[in-house]
Amino acid sequence: GGVSYTIDTLTALAGGDCKGHDLYFIIGADAFSLLGTWREPLGVLQKANFAVTLRGEQTSRNVVEVVESGLNEADIFVKFNQISDDEYQIVDYKKIIKFVPVTTLDVSATKIRQMACIGASLRYLLPPQVEAFIIRRGLYGSEGQATARQ
Repeated sequence: GGVSYTIDTLTALAGGDCKGHDLYFIIGADAFSLLGTWREPLGVLQKANFAVTLRGEQTSRNVVEVVESGLNEADIFVKFNQISDDEYQIVDYKKIIKFVPVTTLDVSATKIRQMACIGASLRYLLPPQVEAFIIRRGLYGSEGQATARQ
């Protein structure tokens, strides 16, 4: 348990079994848009390429604008060069952000965590084994809040 930060995970991976390999961070656009609020966001951008999933009406341009704005608010100034409709390069770091549209249920990981926290059923949102793991480990405040499977 305990708090963990993306920068620490990427640093460990880059120095461990992944040393010498390109890292790819797969993340949803909603979470990526909050990059400016993360611990050491510049370090995160330096250590990994990103595959960012887009849902619904989200566009790569809008997400990049939100990320740039959030980083600027944190006094971090990073430029992104558009390479194609769905790909950007982080200037100065040669890292790539690839945007991938996905067809999914309109529910985010954030929503799933919130639902688990209040003991709401996660049926049809996660495989049964994943839901059971969350409940068994008490993740996201779900301890002792087993959900009924019908």
